[in-house]
Amino acid sequence: MRRTVSVPKVLGLLLMPISICIWLLPTVEGNGLIIPPLAITVLLAANVLLLLEDASDNVLFLVFQGTFFIFIAAGPLIDAFSGIDFYESFAADVVRKTYTCYWLAAFGLWWGCLYQAVRRGKPVFKRRDRAKEQGRAPIYDYEKIRLYAKILFYIAIAAYAAVTADKILFRQTYSLGEYYATYGVASRLPGIVVKIGDSHLIALTLFLATKPSKEEARLPMLLFMLVSAMTLLYGVRNVVILNALLLIVYFVSRNTQEETWLSRKAIWLGAALLPVVVIFLQAFDAIRRSVSFSVLEVREIFSFSLIRDFFVAQSVSSYILSNAITYPDLLGGQPVPYTFGTLYTYLTQNMITRFFTGAAAYSSNSVESATYGANLGSRLAYFLYPESYLNGVGMGGSYVADLFADFSYAGVFLGTLLACLFAAKLTRVMRDKNSSPYALAFVLVAIRWFAYLPRDSYFAWAMQAFSFMNLLFVLAVWVVTRPKKPGKLPTGPMET
Repeated sequence: MRRTVSVPKVLGLLLMPISICIWLLPTVEGNGLIIPPLAITVLLAANVLLLLEDASDNVLFLVFQGTFFIFIAAGPLIDAFSGIDFYESFAADVVRKTYTCYWLAAFGLWWGCLYQAVRRGKPVFKRRDRAKEQGRAPIYDYEKIRLYAKILFYIAIAAYAAVTADKILFRQTYSLGEYYATYGVASRLPGIVVKIGDSHLIALTLFLATKPSKEEARLPMLLFMLVSAMTLLYGVRNVVILNALLLIVYFVSRNTQEETWLSRKAIWLGAALLPVVVIFLQAFDAIRRSVSFSVLEVREIFSFSLIRDFFVAQSVSSYILSNAITYPDLLGGQPVPYTFGTLYTYLTQNMITRFFTGAAAYSSNSVESATYGANLGSRLAYFLYPESYLNGVGMGGSYVADLFADFSYAGVFLGTLLACLFAAKLTRVMRDKNSSPYALAFVLVAIRWFAYLPRDSYFAWAMQAFSFMNLLFVLAVWVVTRPKKPGKLPTGPMET
């Protein structure tokens, strides 16, 4: 039977050449601000339309399009509609190169979305899995893994709540910049408590990877989001946003004909409440920069004008690319390409490597981080405003800037395509009923950070997933609940 092409996909195909036409329009007085960000936004809309038909299978791609728009395109576009030049402090040729990189990244995403739409859940990398074919795959004790993961999660979330409370108390005396610069050494809690708290995410994802029933998962997920919301009280927003996105992606992946984890009613309710959430988060941004603040202050600045401020503020990390283009002389001398900076830091700064090499650990806002960490945002911030950087004011990250600094325009396009392949692979493991619970636990952590990629370094999502504490935690649970000898391939975890 011939497969028909849906209307959204047709529109997604048509909007791509329209974006090209908008991009090639001549710049005249009055439209110079709007053309480039509009072309990028149209291309991102085309990407979303390509993915809509199989939205539940493409939820990670859809989230990625949303965060790309928020962190890169939203600020310039909204400012342009307001008659404001988002990049007014940069030279015209720098702005043009910046927009070219972002359009190429969106174009790479378009091809990645088209690939995902055409494949429709087929394997990303073809290979013969002989163990599955011959029925020799390991049999996991899902109930035992679930029990241990849940118990360890409760211990870890309690430790994480204690660390969060300590940070809230710290922020009553010190500014947000001082928190970023000095909290790591000023914490009054034992290091072991911090390490245990850091494992709460992998504990939750391993628990969720065993496919528990909605009833059993309700309390762990509720505690997870409650403690996540506490982080707002010391001035950090990305934790609660990324954790909420992780649960949304997981809910969508668990939707079946037999059980609904995320209903249409819940989706429409969330969409209706989105403006309120945006205002609330931007209100916290306005008050988190003071030395101390009270939740009661939110009502004094609660206004819908904060919606615009939110989107403009979220796009500030897009300045990293413009600064990298403006100051190319500052970029040399790093130990490895910036694209691999997170991997380099992970390999050289983990506790095992430092134990054998005797190397000292360095904090994020330090001279060592800017010089030896191969982090583009840290390097630029240190050389452009060293005093503020050392006091905790950073520049963030941008995978597009990393790729351009290392591999120019071709790197931006091809690197974004590769990121789409990673997203497709993560999606496949998440949707596969026969995935190992241990592999799925790492994938869920990776998915949480992959959504942050437009504002992070290129491989940060992978390093976050396979951190030393995550590996140690999963290894400990695996030792206690080692899979049985190979036998008949299980059809999937039994849900309780």
